[in-house]
Amino acid sequence: ETDLTRTASNKSSVVNSGFRIEPLPEPGSNAKHHSKKYCYVPLHALRPMALWRECLASVKAVDYRATVRHALMTSCTATAISKTRFRGKHEDSGPNATVFCRGAYLGPEFLLVGDAVRLTPHPQEQPRTTVTDILLITAIKLRLVNIREANDNDYDDGRLYNTCLHFSVHAFTLDSARSYDSIGKQPLPANSPLLSPGVSKYGTWYHVLDPSADPTTRQEVPFTRILGRVPEYSAMKSWFTPPQVPTAKPPKPSSLLSISTGLVGTLKARGYALANDPRIERDLGKTWMWADTRVEALDLWEVNGQWVGVKDDMRAEALKQFRKGIHVNGAQAGAARVEPALPVISERGTSMMASSGGAEATVERSTSGSEEESGDDVADDALMRYGTTGGNAEEEEESADDDVEHVSGLPDMSMRGQQQTGAEKVVTIELSDDDDT
Repeated sequence: ETDLTRTASNKSSVVNSGFRIEPLPEPGSNAKHHSKKYCYVPLHALRPMALWRECLASVKAVDYRATVRHALMTSCTATAISKTRFRGKHEDSGPNATVFCRGAYLGPEFLLVGDAVRLTPHPQEQPRTTVTDILLITAIKLRLVNIREANDNDYDDGRLYNTCLHFSVHAFTLDSARSYDSIGKQPLPANSPLLSPGVSKYGTWYHVLDPSADPTTRQEVPFTRILGRVPEYSAMKSWFTPPQVPTAKPPKPSSLLSISTGLVGTLKARGYALANDPRIERDLGKTWMWADTRVEALDLWEVNGQWVGVKDDMRAEALKQFRKGIHVNGAQAGAARVEPALPVISERGTSMMASSGGAEATVERSTSGSEEESGDDVADDALMRYGTTGGNAEEEEESADDDVEHVSGLPDMSMRGQQQTGAEKVVTIELSDDDDT
């Protein structure tokens, strides 16, 4: 906690003990000159992006630097990272699949399994400026649905299925009326191991679902309802408590020491990103920009003096080899499309070897059904080999039938991997000094 208020006394300079900060260039633009600048700052000079309005309260909107607007434009980006396990299931409605992830980026927030996050207020049940519910993430799932509808003649830009990002959570609330018994009869103890001490200090928490009925029951919410991490109470206190003058009375507690601090700023940032990020296909009704990597989400060309993303010198050759390997592994490429490096003729069929990133993959082409099934086993084995070994208890539980309660009143999530809204005209908005309510 000491580092949150002042620089720790040490002999090393801020270059070694601090953080390197590079301004964010404009997403969707070729002007990347801001990446050439940088500075080093100590920990106590950093603040979460969700608190940007509180930190810039004394600055007029017209005086914001360009990099502030650039950062706000990335508030509607989503990236799932560290995919660890794949599970497919065939149901009456058709086949579907789930990819378990260890983390995800939602705008400026980096969320991991086990984190406590804030839930946006329910639009019909709660005030828009008050946060009462938090979630303890137990699993992050990238779901693939409508797989049966995928075929070779789809007019969908190559998207063969729909994707949606869901969070399995245990839910807690500060509002006793929203608890499972509606009266808050059984609050969580102050020293409950379910919540960290930094979260417990915000007030008295209650279970949203009855823990005695089935402790494994979880809620499942879409990523658009996630506001961001729950900041530690000690951190909020160090950021927003006025300094005490020795001869004066102790300062009054700040009104910003609330779990709702940052709600208005985050919603305003998402609205600004929706209206100004050119990468969001608003004409198709999409409201978020999906990215495979964090570099793509921020549209970076250079980090710490090194070319990354589309400007990486090795990217073109790596992509070429990677795509060739995909064609070989899927047995979808003919001799005209794939040039085998070392063809080998055997009694069972033609064997081709392709190199991708220094690794060799061998796929045998045959007309027998049994050998095709063995090839699928090889592909599944390769998938598991490159995945992360092991898994947490949540993933093991997910191997059985899901026991999940879906949050009611949530928007539809099945429009080609993007959170969708009704068809409406979106106009460019500008930042102003007026607070949104």
